[in-house]
Amino acid sequence: MSIKRNLFLLTVMTAVCCGLSGCAAGECIPMAGVPYCDSEIRNGSFRSGVTLRAAGREVADAVCVDSYGSLVYDLGGMADSFSAEAGIDEEAYRDEVRLDIIVDRKLKESIRFTREAPRRRISVPLAGARQLELSVQYGPDYRAQTLCFAEAYFRVRDRAAFQEHLVRCRNRADMARELPPGPLPPLPAWKEVKVEPFVWRERPALRIGNGVLEYEIVPSFGGRLVGFRRAGGENVLEQPRHPLPADLRRGRSYYRQHTRFARSEPAWYFLPGEDLHLFGPYELRFGEEGECILISRPSLFLLLRTEYRFRLRPGGDRLEVTTILHNLGDFSRPCGIWSVAVLPTESIDKLELPGSTRHSDAPAEAAQYWINDGNSAFLRVADIPFDRLESVERKSPGPRQTIRAHLVSGDVLAVEAAPEEHGAEFPNHVYAARQFTELEHHSAIAELPSGGKITLRELWTLRTKGDDNVKEKSDRRQTYFNRSGREE
Repeated sequence: MSIKRNLFLLTVMTAVCCGLSGCAAGECIPMAGVPYCDSEIRNGSFRSGVTLRAAGREVADAVCVDSYGSLVYDLGGMADSFSAEAGIDEEAYRDEVRLDIIVDRKLKESIRFTREAPRRRISVPLAGARQLELSVQYGPDYRAQTLCFAEAYFRVRDRAAFQEHLVRCRNRADMARELPPGPLPPLPAWKEVKVEPFVWRERPALRIGNGVLEYEIVPSFGGRLVGFRRAGGENVLEQPRHPLPADLRRGRSYYRQHTRFARSEPAWYFLPGEDLHLFGPYELRFGEEGECILISRPSLFLLLRTEYRFRLRPGGDRLEVTTILHNLGDFSRPCGIWSVAVLPTESIDKLELPGSTRHSDAPAEAAQYWINDGNSAFLRVADIPFDRLESVERKSPGPRQTIRAHLVSGDVLAVEAAPEEHGAEFPNHVYAARQFTELEHHSAIAELPSGGKITLRELWTLRTKGDDNVKEKSDRRQTYFNRSGREE
C-alpha cells in the first residue's frame, strides 16, 4: 500500500536511531512492529506497515491513523523514548489535525498539523513512564484526516522483553472485552421501593420505583441509566435510534447519543473515549433501600474504574446519581467527571441555565437565541434555526450548578449538582442538535494520587403541576404498587 507523493520529506531515522554511539545502551524497534495495548479507532482508520512514497523513494513500515483515533501503549517502564516524523498529506488535505501526546495520563504536548505546517519531527522521552497515548483529534471542520508516523521507533533496553510485555498487555485488554456479563444478583427484599426486571433492547434490565419516581438501569450496557420518569409516566431520556449490535467492543459514535452516562475529563480523556466503560458490562450490587451500585471493569486505556450509585429513597421525589472515578494507575494524574444526560430534542420546549455574563457559545451566533431573565438564561428550542446551524452549545459558569429542561409535556426535568461538587470552570453545559440534546455537568479537575478517586453527585427531579398535592401523590403510589409486572 502507498500514500500519495509529497506526503512529507522523510529523514533517515534508522541511521539516527541506530548509528549514534548512545545506541549501544538500547535497541530501536519500529512502531509498526509494536502491538498497542488498547485503542479507539474507527473502522479502516488505522493502517500499520504502510509503504510511503515520498521525495522519489519508498519508506516501509509507516503507521497511519485517521482523526479521530487513539493508540495506547503500556510501556511498563521499559522504553526510553519514542521518535517519529509525523505529518499529513498536503495533496489529500481535508482539515487540520491535532496530535495529543499523553504520558501517564498527563498531556505532554499538543501539536497542530495544518496546510501551512503539515509535518513535524516528534521526540518523546519515556524513561520510567508506564503508558504512552498518541491521540489524533479532529480539526475545526470535523473531517477525517490522516496523520502518518514515518520512520517511527521506540528505543528500549530489551527488545524481546518489551515486545513480550506488550503482547501480554494486548491480550489482557482483549480478554477484558471478551468476558461475558455476569448474571444479575438476586433482587433485594426492599419494603417501600419496588424492583422489577424487564428487557431493554434484548438486554436484562431493572426498573426501580418508589411510587413517585422510577429509574431504569442496564448493567450489561455500559452501566447506563436508560430510564427516568414519574411513576407510570413516559421516559424522558433519549433511546437508541439504531439496533444495538451483539458486539459493542468497538463502539460507534451514535451509540453514545442517548440515555445517561459519564466521561472523564480533561478534554484529552473523553475523545475518543473509553469503549469498555461506555459499552461494557458492569457488576451490579444493591446497597441500602433504593440504591443500586454499578461497577465497571478496569480500563487498561484510561487506567480508571467507573462506579455509578443510583439512590431513590422511599417516598422521595428526587433521584441521587453519583459518579465516582477511581485512579488505577501507579502514578498521580489530573482527572474530572463529565456527566451527560441525553433527551430527545423534540420533547423539549425550552432549556434553562443559570444566568451569567461570562459564557462560551458555539457557534457564536447561538448567543442571540438565549434570553436572560434575572438569574436565569432561557433557550427556546423552536427558535433554534437548525436549517442553518447544526447545533447550539453553551457552557456557563457560576456558583449554581443546575440545568432545567422544560418539556413539551409540561414536566420540568432538573439536574443539579450537589453544592460540594462546584469548582469547574464551566460547570453547566448544554448541547442541542436536531435529534438529541445533552444536559452536561462538569466537575472540578482534581489531581488524583494512585488509588485516589473523584466524585460528582447529582440530584434529579421531575416535577409537574399537581406534584404538591398529597392525595394525588398518594394515589399514584398506590396505583404503582398495585400494578403487576409490565412489559416493555
